[in-house]
Amino acid sequence: MSEQVSAASLSSTVRAMERLIRSHIHVMEKSAKLLEPPPETKTLVPSAVSSMLGKKKGGKEVIKKQDKVTVYVKVLFLKIGVIDTIHDRYTAEIMVQTKWRETSLDGSKIPPGEIDLGSYWNPKVAISNGIGDLKYTTTNFVEFDQIGRAWVYERRRTNGQFFEFMELNKFPFDGQDLTVTITSERVDSELEFIQDDSGESAVNAEAFSAAQEWKLHGKVNIWTKVNVKKVNKKKMRYPCFCVAAKVARRPQFFIYNIIVIMFSICSLAFATFTVKPEAPESRLPLTFFLVLTTVTFKFVVNKSLPKISYLTYLDKYILGSMVILCTICIWHSIAGSLVNNATQNTSATSTTAATLPTTTKAVAVTTTLSTSVVSCPAISKPPSTPFGKTIDQSIMGVFAVIYVGFHLCFIFLIICKGADDEVNESLNVSEDDDDEDAEKKESRSNMAMVALGLFGNGDKVSPTSDSMAKASPQGQTTQPIRSGGRLQNGLPPVHE
Repeated sequence: MSEQVSAASLSSTVRAMERLIRSHIHVMEKSAKLLEPPPETKTLVPSAVSSMLGKKKGGKEVIKKQDKVTVYVKVLFLKIGVIDTIHDRYTAEIMVQTKWRETSLDGSKIPPGEIDLGSYWNPKVAISNGIGDLKYTTTNFVEFDQIGRAWVYERRRTNGQFFEFMELNKFPFDGQDLTVTITSERVDSELEFIQDDSGESAVNAEAFSAAQEWKLHGKVNIWTKVNVKKVNKKKMRYPCFCVAAKVARRPQFFIYNIIVIMFSICSLAFATFTVKPEAPESRLPLTFFLVLTTVTFKFVVNKSLPKISYLTYLDKYILGSMVILCTICIWHSIAGSLVNNATQNTSATSTTAATLPTTTKAVAVTTTLSTSVVSCPAISKPPSTPFGKTIDQSIMGVFAVIYVGFHLCFIFLIICKGADDEVNESLNVSEDDDDEDAEKKESRSNMAMVALGLFGNGDKVSPTSDSMAKASPQGQTTQPIRSGGRLQNGLPPVHE
């Protein structure tokens, strides 16, 4: 009987232990599940655009857009320094802002500061006319408009030297376009550049350090173009966005120090006509000295210009003055013989007409006297007659007319150039300048503070600077771009 009781208690004990072990196993399995890491989030992009994702390259997702992307560009000339016309370059500090739509982030609840923009599409813009390796300070951030659409911003700031082909045909009355060319590593079938209407390209006139030599215009010119390059024997078309700040040279230095002095030197050439024409040995040294002086001025001007294959306005003026001086030298070299011949012919004619042979004895006496006079070695040159002086003075009058006409043509050329510049500047004025309200003017005038004071933080800011001017459309554009504060293609306004 006791054996049966012990067997029953033993079996109940075993069953209790089994239940306890099972409960422990269940708790352990539950704890193990809690300790497992959460499943990795593969992508935030909806399935509609997941097909645009490529394979990983360098640890980052490479996103390719199926459609052509419109990139809105704004360029600010923060500072403009030395303009080197001899080496075809200028120094400046530039800020380039680009923005584009990122549809994969539309309606995203992720805070903008936590989005890794390195894994999303980027236009890969750069400045193509920079000299050397430009160092950029880059800032990327995302903003959402009122209807939840995502806009990706990229701001690139750099300071360096930029190449600019100087057009010096009108030197020293020339103007230059200081161009910044924005290009992309992507071909034109992937993206297109458009001027950002919500924030116009501009130039900061207050930070122009070359104001003593150049005059900075308040407008910038904008145009787009396409560069064709051969890559692996294939022609690739890369889009470019060009912004140019217009500057005009202040010519006062060259007027006072070269043109006025050259005018005085060439005018002194007419003083050589006061010397008797039968004495070229006195006239020629004076004229030669004036010619050598003009040659010296030509060398001085060459130091201010690159080695160009065409003539500038100043070159034409100096060379024209030298031609007039050389022509006067040639006249002085032949004036003595021409005037002396005219004087001798006049004297011989008057002597023959006044001496008539009345008797044989008078003829003999005249012959004897004439022979004795001609054979006298100490006789001096006959003085120039009024006829010889008239010839010399007539030639001087011809030179004076040519000299005055040359200067009048030069002055007329300069006046026409100035009128053309005024017309071109007036064409650069935007059509809607008169319709701007005070709020927009204040917003435009404050853009310098955005770039100078708060660049790189991606926050909403309030810009400030009265010297910033908006861009205006140009007839020379490859693709005309409308500049202004109105919306373009439904683009919503963003912070400025």
